[in-house]
Amino acid sequence: MEHRDYENGDRVFREGDAAVAAYLVVEGRVEIWCMQDENAIVISQIGKGELFGEMALLESRVRTTSARCLEPTTLTIVPKEEFDRRMNSTDPVVQRIIQQLIRRLRKQNKALIESLTVGRKPASLS
Repeated sequence: MEHRDYENGDRVFREGDAAVAAYLVVEGRVEIWCMQDENAIVISQIGKGELFGEMALLESRVRTTSARCLEPTTLTIVPKEEFDRRMNSTDPVVQRIIQQLIRRLRKQNKALIESLTVGRKPASLS
């Protein structure tokens, strides 16, 4: 797997892009955000040792968020083929658990984004 360096403000991917890789933060920080009613909604910040970009790979979807670096950042690129190979070698029960968790997380993200857009208090994430 390759390492890639990014500068502050560089985009890793954009909402609507094809999912071609997941990313592991070696150094730096990445902000995950999406557009909702012409507003940029920040969903999370990802730091050293954390993985992002995996949800679109797991569901074979286009990106539903964008990612940009908040400082000079080094990422390990996990190509889709390598990600799929590792997932396919995982126990089928574990695969189902991961798929269910992704569905729940997407639902909660959607509720959070909607509540932030209209200025309501976010729905419970429990």
